[in-house]
Amino acid sequence: MSILSVLYWVYCLAFALDFRGEATGGSSIQYVFLLLALGSGSLIVFLGWRALLYVPGVYLILVWTAFLALSPIVSIGQGVSFGNYVRCALPLFLMGLSFMVMQVMAGHLPSPQKLLFPLVVSGSINIAWRVVYALGIRKIPISEIRYELLSSAAPLIIAYAIVTLFFSQRKLPWDVIIAGGLTFGSLFISITRSYIATAGIAFLACVAFFYGTLKRGQWTAAAIRGKLRQTLGLMGIGVLMIAAFAATNPLVLERWVGRLFENAGTGAETSTDVSVLTRMAEADTMFATLSHNPHTYLFGVGLGASYQWDESYLQELLLVWGSRDDLNDATFMPGHSTWVYAIFSSGYFGLFCYLAVFLGGLAFAWRVVRKLSFHGHPPDEYLMLPFVVTLCYLSQTFTANPFMDRFAGLIIGLFIIYPQVFLNRYRLHQAAAWQAHAQPNLRPTPAL
Repeated sequence: MSILSVLYWVYCLAFALDFRGEATGGSSIQYVFLLLALGSGSLIVFLGWRALLYVPGVYLILVWTAFLALSPIVSIGQGVSFGNYVRCALPLFLMGLSFMVMQVMAGHLPSPQKLLFPLVVSGSINIAWRVVYALGIRKIPISEIRYELLSSAAPLIIAYAIVTLFFSQRKLPWDVIIAGGLTFGSLFISITRSYIATAGIAFLACVAFFYGTLKRGQWTAAAIRGKLRQTLGLMGIGVLMIAAFAATNPLVLERWVGRLFENAGTGAETSTDVSVLTRMAEADTMFATLSHNPHTYLFGVGLGASYQWDESYLQELLLVWGSRDDLNDATFMPGHSTWVYAIFSSGYFGLFCYLAVFLGGLAFAWRVVRKLSFHGHPPDEYLMLPFVVTLCYLSQTFTANPFMDRFAGLIIGLFIIYPQVFLNRYRLHQAAAWQAHAQPNLRPTPAL
């Protein structure tokens, strides 16, 4: 195993045991995780910096670097606490580092499987660890547990499981059964509705890709029959797991009914869903803050700027909380919408940069799928994965902010640049084929 491969494993595993603590500051063990990620990632970039220049990945790196370079200037100019800035900016800097890490790894032409496996392992560990930490260490009752169970790796594993369900050529993907079981089990306990949409979007994307592979003649009749048998088997396992858990934990089912069919989840009537109310209260405050000084719409008020929910929503929210204690305390953490917070903290310039990397990443992944899917060749699950993973994280940005967590920045950055792996390998293959055609009598030089 090369030094780059070892460093890549360290980088992917650095935040596998990360967690959401109760305190506002980081613990000493979390600083160790951060040093492992920064140290291994920086070494990868140092050892392979020449690969950073490959296109189109370099364009996404340049856009995000410009955003990161401006962000501390805005925050300092707006008087934001340096500690608050660091906590909010760290996942974004990790995403930028991941851009460069994957660009370097792609330049050394490893197999896509070797780059994906450490992330699947790390994500599975983090999902299991969140459950152990919340239920076993913090001892949060299952009747109260919510976001504490949510791992930043959940959208990755959802995408991986559904893509594998459609396109894997493997007979029995045990990694999908284990990782998918951990993910969907933790999401079921946490009563998180937004992941229903995330799974639905991943499914629809795979349906579209599947239709495309059929049109290109990438399936034989025997392969389709085998895939249907495998899909029914995996779906059956999933249904049995959910049914068994629901039968042994009826309280979880009751909480799901409350979240899906009761506005407040407590029997209190509000004008709309309480989650929508909290997001509206947050967004109204953020835009009102910008409106006080219209020039801030250009570059925002800085990453880490403090805000409170709009007072006009508190009367309804009190129907759920019952007390004003901690309901409207000032906070500086990223809000419940990546896009609203992008405008609040970084203005329209920040919004442009977020859109450029997400939409640019999707366009990059789509271009590679179209370019490298060939008639008569079976579909490649790894080729489809970057598009679906990026789409899953994008779906989360409207109702949540994935960049609350360091691990999310690391994962998203790696997958936005992941298509560069396929593009570089294709270019090398084409160059070799062209050279062989141009100089058919050329004999390989013996190795020294």
